[in-house]
Amino acid sequence: MSVIFANLWGRLIGRPLIVTPEGARQLTAYLMSRSNYGGGQIIENDAIHNITDLMAGVGNAKAMSDHTDQFYRVMDGVAIIPIRGTLVHRLGLNPYCGMTGYDGIARKVDQAVSDASVKGIMLEIDSPGGEVSGVLELGETIRAARDKKPVWAVADESAYSAAYWIGSQANRLLVPKTGGVGSIGVITMHADYSEHMKSEGVKVTIIAAGTHKSDGNPFEPLPEDVRSRVAADVEATRQLFAQEVVSGRPDLSIGDVLATEALCYSADQAVEIGLADAVQSSK
Repeated sequence: MSVIFANLWGRLIGRPLIVTPEGARQLTAYLMSRSNYGGGQIIENDAIHNITDLMAGVGNAKAMSDHTDQFYRVMDGVAIIPIRGTLVHRLGLNPYCGMTGYDGIARKVDQAVSDASVKGIMLEIDSPGGEVSGVLELGETIRAARDKKPVWAVADESAYSAAYWIGSQANRLLVPKTGGVGSIGVITMHADYSEHMKSEGVKVTIIAAGTHKSDGNPFEPLPEDVRSRVAADVEATRQLFAQEVVSGRPDLSIGDVLATEALCYSADQAVEIGLADAVQSSK
């Protein structure tokens, strides 16, 4: 396994994630395929007066190639920042293997704010969500940016979980007719390989100093006290998620957000309950 995938495995498996269940399954399957697991062993401010007119021409604009030396594409004074794929804490400026880093997005937003040629920012989002680490700071960066320049977001086509957290921090969030937003929840996974290892004739001996040092390891069943502690951490993260959504969209209450129970919503449904501002016109 390459170093980057080994690092991702450690950051994304067995830790709270803000991603759709489907995204979690796909991510797990992908990382498993890269781990070469087999035979019981792991081998490896208002700067513009007519933002509506300005943004209207770029709502459907596609961002440039991920592999570019420029921070972002500028169209009619709007910096278009793509947010795609699985979202992770640190990955640099350019997406890699279907993943985008919060650090790179934040750098692009900061640059657009300081760029005199940029009058507004459009976050072009298509993501099932991703890692918890780093998303809070990115959300704060976007809220700070919108005090200086208009920041809009478009779910093209989806902004779920961590991606919705990001989109909800913009001044306005648009969703195309066929798009969706939501999944305001948290998920984590624990893999118990103990029976598989036993069937392969492999016995793993864990030697640890500190009662909780080996909590959640994949070679033993998950004890109930550990499961309860992990569940409490997951719920605490969901509460933080709801608070941050309300910080970005103050017309909502925390109760409103929690009541979604992590459901995903179509464009019309999202506008009706206040998760989005408008259904994007196809014209």
